[in-house]
Amino acid sequence: MKWFKHYSNARLSNALTEIKANFGLEGYGRYWLLLELMSEKFDGTDDQVFVFETKKLREDLGFYHTNGMLMYLECLVNLCVMSFECRSNVIEINTDIMLKLQGRDWKNNKKKRVENAPKNKNKNKNKKEINILSGKPDDVAELRSQVIEYLNLKTGKNFSPKSNLAKKYIGARAAEGYSLEQFKYVIDVKSQEWIGTPEEKYVRPETLFGNKFDGYLNQTIVKPEKSTAQKILEMAERARH
Repeated sequence: MKWFKHYSNARLSNALTEIKANFGLEGYGRYWLLLELMSEKFDGTDDQVFVFETKKLREDLGFYHTNGMLMYLECLVNLCVMSFECRSNVIEINTDIMLKLQGRDWKNNKKKRVENAPKNKNKNKNKKEINILSGKPDDVAELRSQVIEYLNLKTGKNFSPKSNLAKKYIGARAAEGYSLEQFKYVIDVKSQEWIGTPEEKYVRPETLFGNKFDGYLNQTIVKPEKSTAQKILEMAERARH
């Protein structure tokens, strides 16, 4: 999302009036800065969870201490602007305000934007896909799509990359800097361990990409033991040489 509507009388809204009363113009500015940060991550869906690295968000909003930032965010929660959760070293923000700010003009002009898009748009898209496959995605939504596609391929299931759980957990790990190849490794190692056992039901986004992700990443993929017949054939082959 490249832009959003900012009404000239937005400062008169109950929420922004309360923010100015509690935090002054600095708090008012931080509100719009937070919206800009979320707009950069906005994928156009109505159930998106915005995931930020706690330290980075604190620095971007100009807070010296995390507690000060949390107090400010808590004020936004009380004003029904948003909700948020702190998990490890990330903050997950849930709000529908970006859809409201997106406005009808953005939706109605979609066809015109496509027609006026630069001719090298497909070239840029291919470049982004290459970056994703190299483990350095430019866009979390595309990373999420790649991860879920691989998970479905390995499990034969039909998880959706647009589900709240996929957005929440893959987004959180992406914010921590994990790459596509690391996601794939965790899928491989836990699929090998759990598929065909009572734990197979846990081969799902919320388990694989939750707070045990780093532990799974450090597991070793166990090579399946060769059958007696395979061993005999290999011995016979070596004997011929």
